[in-house]
Amino acid sequence: MNSERTCCVRISSDSAGTTSTECETACGRGSVQKWTRVIVEGNGNVGSISTRPEGSVRWIEHFYLERGRQGAGIGGNVLRSVLAEPWGGATRLNVLQGSPARRLYERHGFVTDIEDDVDVFMTLSPSR
Repeated sequence: MNSERTCCVRISSDSAGTTSTECETACGRGSVQKWTRVIVEGNGNVGSISTRPEGSVRWIEHFYLERGRQGAGIGGNVLRSVLAEPWGGATRLNVLQGSPARRLYERHGFVTDIEDDVDVFMTLSPSR
């Protein structure tokens, strides 16, 4: 049995349309990745996001949200929740060229470090 922990980011909306997030820590079973969070809306899983420490850098990887849930503010709420977790260094990620997710990351303060024909590598400095 795997005793690693996972965080479930719960998304809820009130009758006024306000969206909020909360993190819960729960014991994972099976092959749950140590740094992966499952994004839950209502009673269903709608995506996931992983973070990975590498020295003083926190990497955001595998940020996925169901297509029908994209553009509704859920991704921004999840990203804010992850970025609010204590971390003393920079946060980095890469996004595919042409992906609308790049605008999400830019709105949250990420800046482009380097890009090629396929990937864009972005960093959020710890002073943000």
